[in-house]
Parts: sequence; structure tokens; C-alpha cells
Amino acid sequence: MFPLRSWEHSVTWLLSMLLLKKISDKSYVFSFGVVILELITGRKPVNKSQTFANDEDDDSIVDWAKPLMIQALNDRNFDGLVDPCLEDNFYITEMTRMVACTAATVRYSAKRRPK
Repeated sequence: MFPLRSWEHSVTWLLSMLLLKKISDKSYVFSFGVVILELITGRKPVNKSQTFANDEDDDSIVDWAKPLMIQALNDRNFDGLVDPCLEDNFYITEMTRMVACTAATVRYSAKRRPK
């Protein structure tokens, strides 16, 4: 069997929690956004050995990515947000949609997340 990538662990955990009804729909939406951020950025959700930004307060992928997502959606420049392994080999329109959907799902206020 092949070893699981970091995002596969997140998906497995997320699906198991959903099946066991241990998380709410809004929590599931947030978690889905985190998994999409992992796919977009190539980073783990929380990694103390990985620097997310210049600010020590940014200890999660969500805190780190929020300002980058806003900037990317405003100027359509995804440098610094998208996994460097992609080497700009993606469609700007589709990445814009992915980032917009992700930004909506990782809002800290559950009321403001999509259903």
C-alpha cells in the first residue's frame, strides 16, 4: 500500500467524523475548506516546524492563507499561495473559483459559512 499524503489523512479524518455525526454541518464545511487549502498550497493544516508567515501568530494554514487569498482574489496573483510544485500550471479562472470557495468555507463565524 502507498503511504498517505498529508491531505489524505485530513480527508479520512473528516469523513470518519462526518459518518459518526461528531461534527456539525458548519464544522464539516470549515474542515472541507482546510482540506482544499492543503490541496491549493501543498501545506499541512498545522505544523509548528513550518513557518506560515512573518507573524508568529499565524500558526495554522487558515490564519496564514486568509490575507493571501484576499490579495489573490483582488489582483489574480496567486504567488505565495499556490503550491510551488504546480509551477503556474493551472487555469487562473479555476484557481480563482477554488480560492473564492475556500475563503467562504474557512470563515471563523459559522453563520457566514455556506450551507
